[in-house]
Amino acid sequence: MGIVDKSELIAAIRSFNHSAKAEFLQRFSESELRAYLERIRTSSVVFCAPCIVPPRTSLYFR
Repeated sequence: MGIVDKSELIAAIRSFNHSAKAEFLQRFSESELRAYLERIRTSSVVFCAPCIVPPRTSLYFR
């Protein structure tokens, strides 16, 4: 994984879970943080939907 210290683990976790506060995550051990990061890293799925833009017609732009 390449992450060596607790602050890097917390930064990596926050990149997946934006609502996780650093102060809260500091309470956990490095091994607990590593386990949580691995869980969210392997379970995170990114969904991309195509951008649908209505045609430029007078119906949409009055």
